[in-house]
Amino acid sequence: MNKIKLIISREYLTRVKKKSFIVMTILGPVLFAAMIVVPTWLASMKDTDVKNIAVIDNSGIFINKIADTDYIKFGYLKNKKLEELKANFSELDYYAVLQILPSITYEPSAVHLYSKKQPSFSVKSHIANAMEKELKNKKLRSHGIDEEVLKSIKSDVSIRTIQWTDDGKEKES
Repeated sequence: MNKIKLIISREYLTRVKKKSFIVMTILGPVLFAAMIVVPTWLASMKDTDVKNIAVIDNSGIFINKIADTDYIKFGYLKNKKLEELKANFSELDYYAVLQILPSITYEPSAVHLYSKKQPSFSVKSHIANAMEKELKNKKLRSHGIDEEVLKSIKSDVSIRTIQWTDDGKEKES
């Protein structure tokens, strides 16, 4: 039994005394934290370039319904074919082409965003949120429900937190 303890302690000490063990003990947590922090930081970076997006709305539902932002501008094209834009895309001043197919009301994947670069998360989410809102409003109108009625029904609840001190007084936090 004494020999086993001696072998274990020797093996342990030879492993711990190595430079690689000491370096990885320090660098391991740093590398792990970097794998979490760096992608989050990159995703949250704001892109300040103005992006012009051409919209081909074959459904006719979203014409002038997707609002422009400071960095995203939408140009609605009538009587344009996707193939024409694709052929001349490098000459045009567009960041992307948004194609909305007529089947959008019953097929959520009927929206295509074509571009040379990968669109950022903020661009995709802005487009998706605007389209979801407009589709919701269209469906509500088709059932005879006005959005103003839904807004009047909606109630926000705000909770105030009040802390009792030791002497019985109230302190709002």
